[in-house]
Amino acid sequence: MANKADPLAEFLSPAELAEVERRSARLRAGLRLGELRKRLGFTQEQVAGRMGITQRRVSAIETAALNDIKVPTLVAYLETMGAEIDLGARFEGGDRVELRANPRRSSVR
Repeated sequence: MANKADPLAEFLSPAELAEVERRSARLRAGLRLGELRKRLGFTQEQVAGRMGITQRRVSAIETAALNDIKVPTLVAYLETMGAEIDLGARFEGGDRVELRANPRRSSVR
């Protein structure tokens, strides 16, 4: 019997459903980044120029087209628009460690 909360459960295994959710979350995050960039008044070209990368790569960040976005790339993207980076780690059992990155300009190629 299919899970009523997820209509795909009838057609996909639990592992496949988890992969769909992982990719969906990555896409939503990228779309939010693009929306934020626009709200801050930056074009992809401006962000790319400040990062020293191509506009196409910025587009890939915002559409989750990159298989694995490296943390330094994401940090540089966010810092380009004036963000202060906060990092945290969550452990099984609920423990959480908050980290704060030192604001600096990253060079990403």
